Amino acid sequence: MRIFFISNCRALIFTLCLLFSISFASAKAVPDTAEINRLNRVAEAKFASSPDSALAIGLQSIALSRKQNYPRGLAEGLLQTAKVYYFKGRSSEATASFNEAITLFKQLNDQKKLSECYIHYGRMYTLLAKYGDALNYLNLALAIDKHKADEHSLTDCYKNIGVVYFSEGQLSKALDYYYNGLFIAVKNNYTELTAELYNNIGVILHNMEVYPNALDYYHKALKIFEGTGNLHALGTIDENIGEVLLAQAQYDQAIGYLVKANKVAKKQNDNDGLSSVYADLGL
Repeated sequence: MRIFFISNCRALIFTLCLLFSISFASAKAVPDTAEINRLNRVAEAKFASSPDSALAIGLQSIALSRKQNYPRGLAEGLLQTAKVYYFKGRSSEATASFNEAITLFKQLNDQKKLSECYIHYGRMYTLLAKYGDALNYLNLALAIDKHKADEHSLTDCYKNIGVVYFSEGQLSKALDYYYNGLFIAVKNNYTELTAELYNNIGVILHNMEVYPNALDYYHKALKIFEGTGNLHALGTIDENIGEVLLAQAQYDQAIGYLVKANKVAKKQNDNDGLSSVYADLGL
């Protein structure tokens, strides 16, 4: 069974500034920073479907930002590459990128981006089974999100804290956080977060062997994600449905879902996903 760490529908807010100057150097700075901002937006959009592309684009942004001495662009590029690094299991590189990004966002007093860094740091430590460190970072994000009344990020925080408690085997605590997040997600029509929470609730019911209810939540999640191009999400849910069907001895249907999950994992070079699906298929 696989749970969701990654949200990909976070709203992006950009302020366009028209700078009028007789200085050639100033006039040149606008398109340079605009290109860096564009690269960071593309890197974020590519992460779910093509993490290798996201990494390459993020590294371009970092190089340009250092050359242009553009701290905000650099911080955002570091955040995007850190996400790919920890997804691929390159935790030392992720840590270095996160730490530099956090330092820059603190200097910029960007609390929203600090929260995002802390959430991703928490996800990384969850993957590394360092649950105390994960909760420390996620609670830092939670405090920021409550203070800023950022309900989208708050929902993401609740989801990720639930993941930590699930990983520790504290299923009732995990469900509490998932349902807290789901209430906000449904209220505000956060569709992808709603789907991720449906999946994660399904995982807990799956663990409790309440298979019909687990399948119901999985299919709710799948219905939302179909047609979005979010391959990581679709592969995760296909695998989870396949595992429930295996547990119910519905082997032909199970293999169909697991084969789809295997194709996604191969396309994304997701070694953890491949290992998990291969185990399900008995390969």
